Amino acid sequence: MHLRQIFEDRKTAVFALGRLNPATIGHERLVNKIKEQKGDPFLFLTDRPSKLPDDPLAPQEKLEWAQKSFDGIQIRLAKTIATAANQLYRLGYNEITFLEGEDKLFNILKNYNGVFDGKKGNYTETSKTIPNNLYGKQKLRVENFNDLVRDTETNAIINTNKSEYELYMFRHRERQEQSNQIRRTCREINSLKKELFEIKKLIIERE
Repeated sequence: MHLRQIFEDRKTAVFALGRLNPATIGHERLVNKIKEQKGDPFLFLTDRPSKLPDDPLAPQEKLEWAQKSFDGIQIRLAKTIATAANQLYRLGYNEITFLEGEDKLFNILKNYNGVFDGKKGNYTETSKTIPNNLYGKQKLRVENFNDLVRDTETNAIINTNKSEYELYMFRHRERQEQSNQIRRTCREINSLKKELFEIKKLIIERE
């Protein structure tokens, strides 16, 4: 095979992997970044069950929303970065570029090259780190407080402890129910007052 034929046979895909649950303006920036690269653009959404409060949408729901929100890019579901690469290999791509924010994901990709699903997936992989400000809003951990993060866009401090969140929501629902019960009781009292007034009025008219 001539050298020219080897280069002509190379097929390149550029992709990223994310939850997108739900999609945000930061994800739009990510999609645009993928489309700027040399190669066919792909966006993979993590395929895992919905779970409040972090993952409100089921995989198929967020896939449909993402496909409606972003054009000019192929959007698919994948459980891991390895299965995403597997899909690309099965589509005939032998060069892949992964846009990432964390090195550990790319390391997983390198380790699985050629061995996942018992299939040979020999491709040339490269990695491009996503700029820290690509998503706009970032969450930084508050020093000495494991459950607290700071939103860099609003400077708000957010508690990420799910147990505390669930306890808060339980107490919030309890307070809401108590408020509703008080309102119902007040309406019933006002209704009784009105009926008593009508009865008193009838008695006076008959005297």
